[in-house]
Amino acid sequence: MTVRTLLLEKALTSFMAMLLGFLKTQVSLDCLLKLLFARSGARMETATQVVYWINTAGLSVPYHRLLAEVVDGLCAMDLRDQGKPIHVRLPLQRYLTRYFVKAPFPVREIGTVLTLLHVCHVP
Repeated sequence: MTVRTLLLEKALTSFMAMLLGFLKTQVSLDCLLKLLFARSGARMETATQVVYWINTAGLSVPYHRLLAEVVDGLCAMDLRDQGKPIHVRLPLQRYLTRYFVKAPFPVREIGTVLTLLHVCHVP
């Protein structure tokens, strides 16, 4: 094992331990790694924030709930990238249903997502 690998492993272990402190559900490190890093997503950076969208396609309902809890935990950690707050989000449909608005089409482009979020006043 190289020094770099050891440092990366320690950093990942520390990050996961901190994240687990924000979760109510017991979850294994392996499960967290698969939920967070084996899924596709999108990243958008503005002058004031960084937003990550995690794809939930193909997740079962229990895993979707767990991922939602993980996302809430990540947001509670108040993570920052170069001073900008990092926000992690799940697909738009979840937010639109929360605010009783349904998109009549699958949302695929980040521009459409941001427009709809702005129109719906979603935080």
